[in-house]
Amino acid sequence: MTNQNHQSITNISFQSEVSSRTALNTQFTDFITFGDSLADVGNLYITTRSTNPTPPSPPYADGRFSNGELVPEIIAKELGLSASTPSLAGGDNYAFGTAETGSGFSDEGLPNVGEQIKAYLNIDAPAKGDIFFITAGSNNFFPDIDEEIIPDNIATPASVLEGLTENITTLADAGAKNFIIPNIALLGSLPYARNQGISDALNNASTEFNSLLDSKLDDLENELAINIIELDVNSEIAQIQANPSAFGLTNVTETALNTETLNVVPNPNEYFWWDEFHATTAVSSLVARGVMDEIPKNTVGFSDTESSPYFPGVQSVSISYDDYETSYSIAYSTENLSNDTFNFGATNEYLNDFAIGESSNMFWFADTEQKNIFEEIENSLFVTQGYF
Repeated sequence: MTNQNHQSITNISFQSEVSSRTALNTQFTDFITFGDSLADVGNLYITTRSTNPTPPSPPYADGRFSNGELVPEIIAKELGLSASTPSLAGGDNYAFGTAETGSGFSDEGLPNVGEQIKAYLNIDAPAKGDIFFITAGSNNFFPDIDEEIIPDNIATPASVLEGLTENITTLADAGAKNFIIPNIALLGSLPYARNQGISDALNNASTEFNSLLDSKLDDLENELAINIIELDVNSEIAQIQANPSAFGLTNVTETALNTETLNVVPNPNEYFWWDEFHATTAVSSLVARGVMDEIPKNTVGFSDTESSPYFPGVQSVSISYDDYETSYSIAYSTENLSNDTFNFGATNEYLNDFAIGESSNMFWFADTEQKNIFEEIENSLFVTQGYF
């Protein structure tokens, strides 16, 4: 599918003199991160610093597997939140370098995503304002990184996805509702893969994984009644690698860091690769800002159990479907702006939750519960706010 945003979004008309941006920015109050070295901001470093600091910092940036901020940090910052404090330092970023999808521990004895989630649930529980970011899977395809690795040792994409499915389900069963899940880059482009001669096998595996992931996330949204935003990281990286000069890069094959001497080139942020497995922070910034368009801006959800926080003084919100000949009412709020239950046709029900967001000058409507309402609506939804 071409649209990686698994929320249903259609054009609407939104009429109001009241600005919603300030209140909308408070919708998500916590950005909770799980994953591998692409998200680890210091947990592995804190664990190993007394014996064998990994990664050595400097030249690595404060325990990150790069020379600066990572993709989830930049995305969280764009949302007005933070993913920059490791859980072992009291933060909400539980990611560990070497982690794989699924449960248990990596070959290095460090917590996979399932164990990270368990650690989180031992001290906290999902709240309505939480958004969960999970990036993992790449390490599963490197079960035993050594000189003897051959394509036959590479994990099957289905098994990697099974672990991620388990991780998402665990959080959803605990009450998590909102997720950001990136796909993975083609692993064959890693300097390590090229040096080992396994690029084709890894590219095939990661391509298959991404295809399976895209389909599975649709299923999980429906089965678990959750919202998932899938980020097409792979496409962003492919664009950068295809035309590096357009993005300010001069080297997409060599690494900026010599991991044996720990010497760094004078211009690391003109390099794509920081080391054999990780990109520079310049690339992380490009990727993060590239995928931000896939994240609905400034969404606010409300249900029949609470009052909408973002339209003070406005008595009602109505939602209708217009097929250009006849308008049909889908939803109309009560005067205190709590949402009721509405029906549309014989098979489409609109229940409880809906969200209104803002992107530039266009407002959009996102159904966050009953996706099937859109199967029969091919034109547009109209939301009108005011005194009725």
